[in-house]
Amino acid sequence: MAHSVNLNWNSAPAGQTVTSYKVARQDTPNGPFNPIGTSPTNSFVDSDPNFVEGKQYSYEVLADNQSGESGPSNIVVVTIPFRIPDAPTGLVGRPN
Repeated sequence: MAHSVNLNWNSAPAGQTVTSYKVARQDTPNGPFNPIGTSPTNSFVDSDPNFVEGKQYSYEVLADNQSGESGPSNIVVVTIPFRIPDAPTGLVGRPN
């Protein structure tokens, strides 16, 4: 089963038109935030099959409309959890 990250944020205040929200992820500390997708609503699921267990990923969101792009939201840091390994299989026993 692949890991995923569920992101949620507060929508822009009433009366402010938002065309979409742009989601960006930072894969390394002090690295750049790279766009990974957009959402028309205030939520996004990042289902990257290359997530590394135990690694931290940082996210920010920007609001966009016909006039331009907002500044970035606060940054949230998510650590991908380690999975419980599958049980060993094929155990056999032989008498000595």
